[in-house]
Amino acid sequence: MYATSRFGLAVARSVIVQQHRHMAAATKASMEQLTRIADAMTHHLPKFFSTPHPFDMYSKDIVFIDNIRSKRVQGLGQYALLVSYTKLYFTLRYSSTKLELLNLVKNPEESSVKVRWRFVSKPGLIRFILAPFKFHSDEIWTDGISSFYVNTEGKIYCHVCDNIDVEEDAGNVKKVVKNPLVSRGINV
Repeated sequence: MYATSRFGLAVARSVIVQQHRHMAAATKASMEQLTRIADAMTHHLPKFFSTPHPFDMYSKDIVFIDNIRSKRVQGLGQYALLVSYTKLYFTLRYSSTKLELLNLVKNPEESSVKVRWRFVSKPGLIRFILAPFKFHSDEIWTDGISSFYVNTEGKIYCHVCDNIDVEEDAGNVKKVVKNPLVSRGINV
């Protein structure tokens, strides 16, 4: 369904956005429902790695579209597995990880809540064993945008995740990276 080239991926993203705009027109949520979802995201996302995920906000037939790795998951059970896998991956890969909420916007026209987020991770013990002379702790940033589309029941029926390419600041020692396999053209 998804193309591997940048042009093909851009076309796939535009088709997905158009489909969800059409779906949102038929299933618009009220402003109170969007506010409830936005408040829940504001409360939960900074504690993503330390608290259980609130799956009661999601529809049973949720669709998750991951434009970072060109994957699509449907159903609450599969979505819950993906969230658990993400938490496990970051816990095992890095010594500490936190999720920063950078911006949150409610869009009543699209019946969505858009969240700009950042994973801030510190390398794990293996990195320090393999590079013993590098004692300073480099933080790795992974930025992204999630669009949560809300139906008339006030439940999230679609979650679209997109990557943000941020240039590395010359005066800043922190690194902004994408998944290294994705940058080499390998979809995980």
